[in-house]
Amino acid sequence: MLKKMGNNAANDSYTKQCKENGIKIHPARFPALLPKFFIKLLTDTNDLVVDPFAGSNTTGAVAESLRRRWIASEAVEEYLKASTFRFEDPEKQPDPRQVKLF
Repeated sequence: MLKKMGNNAANDSYTKQCKENGIKIHPARFPALLPKFFIKLLTDTNDLVVDPFAGSNTTGAVAESLRRRWIASEAVEEYLKASTFRFEDPEKQPDPRQVKLF
């Protein structure tokens, strides 16, 4: 089986919100279809998905949409802050510069 998909989206909500907030967009985003395929293949509802190199956290967003628990880490704090855009309503989005990370 061969899956064909683009490597990122230029007009998705994540990208638009990064631009609006002056936050650097992660340079190596990948389409949600990629983690979706593997998460559905390899896990069941409520399983834990671990992403040690979260980037813009596409994997975490997909895992959550598929009712999986997830944990992610990322060395670049700016990318983690921007990844909050994947989880919250754009109308109710907090200022990502004020997001507290542990």
